[in-house]
Amino acid sequence: WVGHDILAEMCGYEPWSGRERPSYGERDDLPVALLLPDFQSHAKKFLTDNVYDIVPRHMVDCDYHSKGAPSVIRVKGYKRALNIYTSQQDVESLEGPNFQKIYVDEPCSRAHFIALARGLRATGGRVVFSMTNLSEPWITDEYFDQARNQGGLKEDYVAYTSEWWENIKEYGGHIPLKHFEQFWAKLDPDEIQARKFGKPKSLTGRIYKDFDMAAHVIGEDLVQDPESSCPWALILDPHDRRPFAMAWAYVTPHGDYVVRHEFPEDDFYAMKSSPYDMSDYVAVIMRHPAPAWPIIDPNKGSTPRAGSSMTLAEELGYECGMHFITDVEDRLSDGHNRMKSLLSYDKEKPVSYTNKPKFFVHESCRNTIRGLRHYTWDAWRGKAANGRAPTAAPR
Repeated sequence: WVGHDILAEMCGYEPWSGRERPSYGERDDLPVALLLPDFQSHAKKFLTDNVYDIVPRHMVDCDYHSKGAPSVIRVKGYKRALNIYTSQQDVESLEGPNFQKIYVDEPCSRAHFIALARGLRATGGRVVFSMTNLSEPWITDEYFDQARNQGGLKEDYVAYTSEWWENIKEYGGHIPLKHFEQFWAKLDPDEIQARKFGKPKSLTGRIYKDFDMAAHVIGEDLVQDPESSCPWALILDPHDRRPFAMAWAYVTPHGDYVVRHEFPEDDFYAMKSSPYDMSDYVAVIMRHPAPAWPIIDPNKGSTPRAGSSMTLAEELGYECGMHFITDVEDRLSDGHNRMKSLLSYDKEKPVSYTNKPKFFVHESCRNTIRGLRHYTWDAWRGKAANGRAPTAAPR
């Protein structure tokens, strides 16, 4: 479908529906950009498998790279040319031109993408990623997970996955099932998850593998009514440079845990410093439900404040009129096991009153959702070069 979509952008309308593809900038003739892994195989294959499959060869005009692969493709009667770039090129060579739209086929480095994406500043054009996400975790972090339909904060980002069976010949696709099975037999389990179900490989080392947006993220319709009748907990994680991270959760009469509010509400992971002081944190705490269990990280919470005889927990407790709990079990493995038990349910059966997890997150708590999805072992992030075991430290 990507090849068809690119040709529609070049044409200015969709030949199969007649629907117009308007320009994003003032000019209607700016080129479309396509970023591929390499010229030799991918660029040549795009020309033969996509362009020539739809457009008669006598209508196609190309400029060629020194390696004999197309670098620019034009189609007679089409408004826009297609400029082809690859991850093999120097980053600097991708900077300069303005584009109508950018397509990225297969993962690329962040530097290559940023260089090319500068060509959209004047037009406000869109980007389309199409890939099996086997590498480059930044794409998952900055785009896929930021999409609103994936629990992110970006209203104008949309992300979808497709699954292997959509390509099976027996289901209307073009690849026989036995060919899939032969291919999977050669792969490691984590790559199979990426290729079969579209799951980014960077997330296959997740600590909370059972966390599922469909099962654990709830909307306003499933919030306990009334919330005020349930006991609340405040979990506070202080930071030196970034804002304090806070989450408010309540316990239902049935023993379910629901994370309902969080602070900050902006993208915590993009914050490099904190604009807040102690009075701001106190004000935030006081406007949320009064917690039966105000819990603070025992390490930071028990540390004396600079220029004060009070610890952070004592100072916050004094200002908020509550006693912050620091005497908590802080063993990481115990926390992991407890969370895994709360997240678990029988995935082979529909979610129901008798088959459901015990831990939920409200859809507005974007940072909490992202944290649960991205809590991975360091080794899966390429951090085990020093020989540490994969379970040496979670991230």
